[in-house]
Amino acid sequence: MKKLTLMLGVAALAGGLTVAAPAANAETVMFTTQNRTYLGDWIMETNKGCPAGTTLVKEKHLLRDPSYRCMAPRGQKTVFYTPGTVIPQTVTYTELPTTVVQQLPTPPAGQIYVTSDNNIYLLNRDNRTVVDAVTIVQPAE
Repeated sequence: MKKLTLMLGVAALAGGLTVAAPAANAETVMFTTQNRTYLGDWIMETNKGCPAGTTLVKEKHLLRDPSYRCMAPRGQKTVFYTPGTVIPQTVTYTELPTTVVQQLPTPPAGQIYVTSDNNIYLLNRDNRTVVDAVTIVQPAE
């Protein structure tokens, strides 16, 4: 009986923490599927197709219309920083234009939208940590 009471107490505590967790992260912004699609279209429009040195590849799907993506040539190294990674000081980036940023969720104070090496990042300005990322060019398989 004591074990059952202890387990119920732990479960209740865990449930309470789960409910409280989203409030602590209320300032978190992540790219939605709609944001990712918009950014991919923006890159394609800006470059009048795939970025230089990449190729447009058509992917077939059984259950939906084919989709397209830009791919780097086989053997070309592409750099993509995943969320939680600190972008090295040697890597340069450019802030996204205001017209693009206006179409995205407003980032919390201290975070900015940037592009580097055909990828788009939500970046913590102070420590260069990637909060979220969108890859535009897929590495060759």
